[in-house]
Amino acid sequence: MRPIMLQIEGLQSFKEKQVIDFEKLTEYGLFGIFGETGSGKSTILDAMILALFDEIPRNRIDGNKSSLLNSINESSKKMEVYYSFALGKDIYEIRRNYKRGTLKGQEIINSKDAILIKNGNILANKKTEVKSILNEEFGLDVDDFSRTVVLPQGKFNEFLKLRGKEKIKMLEKIFSLEKYGEKLEIKISGEKRHWYVETEKYKNQIIGKGEIKPEEVEELENFLKEKQEILSKSLEEKEEFDKIYSGERKLRELLDEKNKFFLLREELLKEQDLILEYKDILMRNNLGRELKSGIEDLLLLKDRLTKMEEYDNKLKEDKLKEEQNIKVLKEEQEELSFKKEKYLKEKENIFFDIEELRKINNLYGEKSNLLIKKDQEKKLENNLLRKQRELEENIVNKEKNKKELEKIRKEKEVFKEIDKNILMEEESKIKEKIEYITLAKEEKIEKENKEVLAEKLKKEILFIIEEKEIYLKEIKEKNEKLKQSFAYKLYKELKEGEPCPVCGSLTHKTLDMDNIDNSKIEREIEHLLKKKDKIIGEEGKLIERINKLEEGLNDFKIKYKSLNIELEEKIIKEEMELLKEKRIEEESKEKKLIELNNMIIKKELEENILFRDEKKLKKELNDLKNDYLELIKEISSKELEILNKYKNLSEKSIDFIEERKKFLEENQDKVYSLQSSIEGIDKIILENSNILKENIRLQEKMNQQIIKSKTELDIIIDDIHVKTDKLNSDIENSIFKNEEEIKKSIINDEKYKKINLEINNYEKEYQRITTLFDESIKLIAGRSQSIENWKELEEKNKKLKEKNELLKIEISAIEKNVGEKQKILKELKKIINLKNNAEKQYEIAEELGKKLKGRAFIEFLSVKKLKSIVYQASQRLKRITNGRYQLISDEECDFYVIDYFNEGSKRRCSTLSGGETFIVSLCLALALSNQMQLKGKVQLEFFFLDEGFGTLDEKLLDKVIESLENINREEKLKVGIITHLEELKVRIIRSLEVVSAVPGAKGSKVKII
Repeated sequence: MRPIMLQIEGLQSFKEKQVIDFEKLTEYGLFGIFGETGSGKSTILDAMILALFDEIPRNRIDGNKSSLLNSINESSKKMEVYYSFALGKDIYEIRRNYKRGTLKGQEIINSKDAILIKNGNILANKKTEVKSILNEEFGLDVDDFSRTVVLPQGKFNEFLKLRGKEKIKMLEKIFSLEKYGEKLEIKISGEKRHWYVETEKYKNQIIGKGEIKPEEVEELENFLKEKQEILSKSLEEKEEFDKIYSGERKLRELLDEKNKFFLLREELLKEQDLILEYKDILMRNNLGRELKSGIEDLLLLKDRLTKMEEYDNKLKEDKLKEEQNIKVLKEEQEELSFKKEKYLKEKENIFFDIEELRKINNLYGEKSNLLIKKDQEKKLENNLLRKQRELEENIVNKEKNKKELEKIRKEKEVFKEIDKNILMEEESKIKEKIEYITLAKEEKIEKENKEVLAEKLKKEILFIIEEKEIYLKEIKEKNEKLKQSFAYKLYKELKEGEPCPVCGSLTHKTLDMDNIDNSKIEREIEHLLKKKDKIIGEEGKLIERINKLEEGLNDFKIKYKSLNIELEEKIIKEEMELLKEKRIEEESKEKKLIELNNMIIKKELEENILFRDEKKLKKELNDLKNDYLELIKEISSKELEILNKYKNLSEKSIDFIEERKKFLEENQDKVYSLQSSIEGIDKIILENSNILKENIRLQEKMNQQIIKSKTELDIIIDDIHVKTDKLNSDIENSIFKNEEEIKKSIINDEKYKKINLEINNYEKEYQRITTLFDESIKLIAGRSQSIENWKELEEKNKKLKEKNELLKIEISAIEKNVGEKQKILKELKKIINLKNNAEKQYEIAEELGKKLKGRAFIEFLSVKKLKSIVYQASQRLKRITNGRYQLISDEECDFYVIDYFNEGSKRRCSTLSGGETFIVSLCLALALSNQMQLKGKVQLEFFFLDEGFGTLDEKLLDKVIESLENINREEKLKVGIITHLEELKVRIIRSLEVVSAVPGAKGSKVKII
């Protein structure tokens, strides 16, 4: 991962938005982050982690994820972080927003959905989706990332000097190896309980299935074979009989069919007269329809004649109307021409000179403008006097404000700047303690509830065990009863003199026993087994719940082992009272300081406003003077121009000019009105002329249509005479006497279809029955059969069929019995295998629990991790010291340094100087970072060293800086040094300076230098 840009707003001391360009900051590989204690240096790392993981690890209480409420700046309503970075060639961007809110009267932080962008495309816009994708891309959680990116020198200096078990414990904490200790033992214990419950479950299932021997199943299978052989012989006998029976049955069917078809044909012959009558009706209908068509054609011609006569009369009426219209239009044209002549004479008698009107209008406009400018001259003179007074007032106010500002500044110098960070840190610590105690109280109540629930569940298990024993006893009794039932059923089928299929004896003892319903007993057993399995399942679930409750109780004991809630609450109360007193005192000072600052800002603002107003008033006054002089000059020039342009006319008063203007404009309106009327008359004359031409054209067209209409009328009349003669001739030559008989002979379409369908159906049915009757005689071929012989054959067939059905039922019952017993044997085999596997898994878990008991496994893992870290640290130490030092560890995990420049002498790390200890600690820190990154999927291309430089002299400090620069060159790692030491600034080319916040005014600021 390579950081590109970070934006912070509203996070802790960063009130306003701050932007950090990491590409510029890390340009030379090694960079510094400088600032006073509490300025916000570590908050930069918090912002990175918050953007990636939605939490800040150093704000946690007792390992739990903390609220972000304490992280938001006190003066801010929102908190926002933006972080962009590169993974290989891909560019990622993350933005998260938070706002203050309330829930049930308590202040909370509302987190909006995050946005994740890859190469400009949105990958996710929900927090859960962003988390999932980042986990997939990184493979590191928030703790691993924090340990990898920030290397705390103090811890490794301490780690270097620790010995024995203390070092092992510290390794456990760094690598989170606790999960391989007590937690792993609890997990193995749960695994043992699980396989114990499974083993008991399978044992109970074996008991529930009952005892079934393979020999019993084999005897039943032999008995089944005997019955199957008897059935096979009986089926062969039936097959031979079926051949004879089949032929006789077919003959009987043919004889029955022949008698049936004979009777059906006789019935059809009785309906023959009715069918002939139907055929006559259809013949008369067809002939009547042909004649009716001629009658309808004649009626249509007569109707057409009537319509043509009406059309001809209408044409003649329209022609008369058009002739009248033409006469009216000619009269109207003559009247319009007379009116036009009258308007022309009136227009000639009106006086109107367009040039004089134009000249009068121009003079009137210029004189009006001159009057307006003289009014403007008076207004400008008044404005000049007013602005002069405003300027004098402004100068007086400015001097007064200046004196008041000097007085407030002197008063402010009495108060010192307030450092609010100390109180904030104290308050934060108290809040963390309160949250911790509140959580402990809640978990204590939960623990007590769990203890009560655990006792209740243990009582329920005892009750379930008793209930399970009762069901097992009932299942055993039912199985015994079922065995007796099978024995009795076999006994009932035995016959004296025949061998027993079980023992082979020819004589059989008498069994006195009631008839038992096997299926009912089997259903009862199945029902009891289901109940038993359900109880075993409930028992397992209860055991798991108890184990989980006990695990929770153990966790509480470990977590709050040394906590005294009452004492802690008392301490917190005292600390809160002390903090309250400090805050009241600081708030009073802060309030006064803010008040003075506000007054200074206000007076400075007023001073700026007065200065700006003075400048503005001077400019406006100067502009007004210039405008006034310019206007006077313009008025004089305009008066001279009017005199030269209009001469004698210019001497006339404005009233005279206005009167003359009015007279000319009125005459102009009259001339224009008459001209408009003349043009309107010309337009109407033209329109009427066009209408007249169109009416004459229509008149000629109507004359042609009247001639055409008369010709068509003559043709229709001739056609009617011809068709009337032909129709009378056709009626005389037909079977009908008149038109009335023709109408009666015609039937409707529905009746026609019905009669026609009956005729067709009759003829088809008669043909079908006759054909079938002839075919049945042909198939019988002279054979005969008595009713008595046929009944004897049917009786014999029935007896053979019943015999075979009974055998099949008996065989099916035996097969079912055999199948059920085979199924139970198969299930028992499967359950036994599962039981054996569960017992084996239980033994494995038990053996593993014995081997992992205690801390041996954790110590083994810790030593393995330590060896790997020491090897990597030693390789880097050799490079940094030019092959002089090598780091090793012994069997007790103590560190030693071999000095090859001093005959390979070996000495403890605790004897190293401050500078040597720092270099060895740095190598260990980098080795740990590398080990942590092995868990992830991406290489982190940067890390931060947090403090640790205060003990180095100038020479060794140069050596450390040179070593860090070598790391950058050799391993392409960007190294950031977080410190408040000013001496380092001159040794690092590029650095980020964090300027502390000013309480009540502004937040922390950053700048790259």
